[in-house]
Amino acid sequence: MNLKSHVAALACASVCLLSGPSAFAQQYPSKPVRLVMPYPAGGSTDTVGRLVAERLGAALGQTIVVDNRPGASAQIGTDAVARSAADGYTLLMATSTNAINHALNPKLPYDFSKDFQAIALIAKAAQVLVVHPSLPARSVKDFIALAKAKPGQLSYSSSGTGTSGHLAMEGFTREAKISLIHVPYKGNAPALNDLIGGQVAAGFVNIVSVLPHVKGGRLAALGVSTAKRSALAPEIPTIAELGFEGFDIAAWFGIMVPAGTPAPVIDRLGQEIVAILKTPEMQQRLVKLGVDRATTESPKEFEAFIDTDIKRWTRLVREIGLGGKR
Repeated sequence: MNLKSHVAALACASVCLLSGPSAFAQQYPSKPVRLVMPYPAGGSTDTVGRLVAERLGAALGQTIVVDNRPGASAQIGTDAVARSAADGYTLLMATSTNAINHALNPKLPYDFSKDFQAIALIAKAAQVLVVHPSLPARSVKDFIALAKAKPGQLSYSSSGTGTSGHLAMEGFTREAKISLIHVPYKGNAPALNDLIGGQVAAGFVNIVSVLPHVKGGRLAALGVSTAKRSALAPEIPTIAELGFEGFDIAAWFGIMVPAGTPAPVIDRLGQEIVAILKTPEMQQRLVKLGVDRATTESPKEFEAFIDTDIKRWTRLVREIGLGGKR
């Protein structure tokens, strides 16, 4: 190769290197994208994920294939994504369970805080602090006063130790400086049934499951766990506005990818999802599913949100004495 040809080849290589990310972004996606759902088909997370996947596929011009991989409290599907190529063709339907798992289990096969890149927060789902109607408390203030008058005597149910309902109540009792008896069950249904039956006095229950019982007078709602009132039941005040500023514990749903995914792909996915979530039609659909649209404006904002959530759960888990050391 002569000098002229050599210089031309170097120049061409330089241009290719400089234009590589841009070219990749323009070509992406050139094949179907997989959304790994670490939950069974038909559940609330699956339904929300499929709703977004359908519209994201239309925006990208490619099919989004939903791949359900349930098991081990979302760990199986999450691990599958952690081991996938960081090329933008494998997405994770992440939830607050991932952050809780990170706080509870230091021996996971992946590091949720390092092995994934945030794309966009989709929605939040409130939990409702409810009591059995026989309890003489119709406000958070009344409930706290009653608990202080009967320290260690009132009980609350949860769907299991380390679940969001359990941790939400533990967070609340620490804020309110009260002591309750935890009665863990194997699942949401038996925990809710015994709460309705009066075997336990109170509980934090997801708003979709509990709202029909509140409206039917079988349970009394005292407050929601999210920072803002839920569009599903705007008449129920937040615990934050009832004297516990900063109280914000919610189930959340979002899209993530393996760490190392090209920045142009991350930006493209983030922009498309945020645009989808801002449409009135999508917001109405989410409310009907029992969740509130809570999108972040950028991947960095979602990343900061996750970091805060992990720190919150980690601190609470340590205070309770659950989990192990990293």
